[in-house]
Amino acid sequence: MVTLRLKGRHTNTSIIQCYPLTNDSEDESKDYFYEQLERELTGIPRHDLIVVMGDLNAKVGEDNTNYWTTMGQLGTGTIHENGERLVDFCALNNLVIGGTLFPKSTIHKLTWNSPNGRNKHQIDHPMIGGMWRRSVQGVKLSDGNVRSAFRLELKNRFQALQDLEETTPNTDEVNTQGKHIVEAYTESSKTCFGVKEKNASKEWIQQGTWNTIEERRKIKKRQLAAKSIRLQEKYAEDCKEACQKVKRLVKKTHKREAMEKLATEAEETAAKGEQGNVYKITRIICGKYHGGTSGPIKDKAGKLLTIEKEQEARWTEHFREVLNQHPPEDTPDIQEATLDLDISSDPPQKHEIVKAVKSLKSRKSPGMDNLNTELFKVDSELTAAILQPLFKTIW
Repeated sequence: MVTLRLKGRHTNTSIIQCYPLTNDSEDESKDYFYEQLERELTGIPRHDLIVVMGDLNAKVGEDNTNYWTTMGQLGTGTIHENGERLVDFCALNNLVIGGTLFPKSTIHKLTWNSPNGRNKHQIDHPMIGGMWRRSVQGVKLSDGNVRSAFRLELKNRFQALQDLEETTPNTDEVNTQGKHIVEAYTESSKTCFGVKEKNASKEWIQQGTWNTIEERRKIKKRQLAAKSIRLQEKYAEDCKEACQKVKRLVKKTHKREAMEKLATEAEETAAKGEQGNVYKITRIICGKYHGGTSGPIKDKAGKLLTIEKEQEARWTEHFREVLNQHPPEDTPDIQEATLDLDISSDPPQKHEIVKAVKSLKSRKSPGMDNLNTELFKVDSELTAAILQPLFKTIW
C-alpha cells in the first residue's frame, strides 16, 4: 500500500495505491487489510481530493441496490465476497467506485484475463471521494491489444471484400471500391471499439420512439439526395407519415411517470440532506437543467468575474476585438513566378499517402462516411495500402 499526497492550487490530492488479497485468502487477512486501509484514510484531511485505486481483486457486479451512492449500475459480472467487502468499505467511507458509473464497451472494463483466456473479470477499480463524484468525467481501460485487434479485423474484412470484387462483375468500380472501404472500416471499428450511444436529451422518451425518429431522419436524407421529382414526392409522403407517427408516439410516452419518479427521488434526497441533488432534480423537472458548468471568466488583468453582467460585458469585449480587426495597411506585393514548378501528375505513391494520413488532425468531426481520422491513423501503412488502389482508379 502506497500513499501519495500532492499539493494543488485550490485543494490537495491524496492517492492511495493498494493491492489486497485474493478472494480465496483467509478472512482474518482480508479484515486486517481493510483495517489498515481505513487507518490510511482516517489520516487524510477531509477536504482533500481522495483517490483509492489498484488491483482490488473484487468483482462488484452491476446491482447497486441499497448502494446507489457508492456505485453505479454499469459494472460487469456478479458480485462475490471480496466485492461485498469493497462495496461496504466504500459505503462506510463515502467513496464512489468509478468503473461502474459510465457506459463503456466491455473491452474497456475487463481488467483481468485468466491464463486459459476463457474468463475475464473487472477486478481493478478506481475510487474517489463522494463529494468529488461529479468531477469524474470517465473511467476507461486502455488495452494495447485493441489496436492490434483492429488491424487484424480490418485486414481480414478488406481481404474478403477484395475477393468479392474479383468474383463479381463491376460496372461502377470507383463507387464500389469506396463503399467497400467504408464498410470495412465501419464494421471493424464496431467489432473492436463498440458503438457509443447518444445521450437522450429527454430521458422520458422511450427507445422505440428514438428509433422512429432515426428512421424519419434517414427518410429526410434520402429525400434530399433524390434527383427525380417522382422520388422526391414519394419520400416527402413517407417523411410526412413518419412525422405523424413520431408525434403519436411522443404523446403516448410515460412523461408523467418520469416526472413522478423524479419527484420521489427529490423527496428521498431532501430527506438525506443532499440539497445539491434536490436543486438539480428541480431544474430537470422545470426544463432548465443543461448539465455541466461554464468555466471561469476573467478580465484582461486576470481578475475572476462572478457577476453575470460583467461576464457578458467581457464576452462582448472579446468578440468585438476578435471580429473587428483593421485591414492591413501594407498591401502585399506578390511577385509573379519566374519558373514553373515541376509537379508530378502521376497517381499518389504509398509514402505520400502515409505522410498525408499522419498529418491529419485528430478529434475532428467525421464526414458523410462517419469515419474519424483516428481510424486511419491507427495504422497509416495499412491505410495507404487500402486507399492507393482507389486513388489509382480515380486518377
